[in-house]
Amino acid sequence: MRSAVIALSLALAAAACTPSPKGEPSDAVRDFYRAVDEGSCATMWTHIASEYRLRLEREGASCEVILEQVSAYPLERVLDTRADGRDGDARLVRARLRGREQDVIFRVEAEDGQWKLMAL
Repeated sequence: MRSAVIALSLALAAAACTPSPKGEPSDAVRDFYRAVDEGSCATMWTHIASEYRLRLEREGASCEVILEQVSAYPLERVLDTRADGRDGDARLVRARLRGREQDVIFRVEAEDGQWKLMAL
């Protein structure tokens, strides 16, 4: 029992020492769209979480295809950010895109000390 308490205490201490990501979750969305506006594949990929990037690549979504699809609906503004009820470490960023009637929700998570998109 004592070893279980010690293990739990160590796990909680390690979690508490994990640094918070730099910036705000909404920065991931803004920075992603800035990279799209600039047509920069290299920069765009840095704002997408590695797990999601692998999924996109497996589905055959090249950078050029993503740039083309995303640039069709430019970011007008970020409206709000809230915790994802399914995962306390993730955030949901609601944004308005030009040409879309409904707001769009982007899911972002912390990875390598910064917020990154997990879903478009």
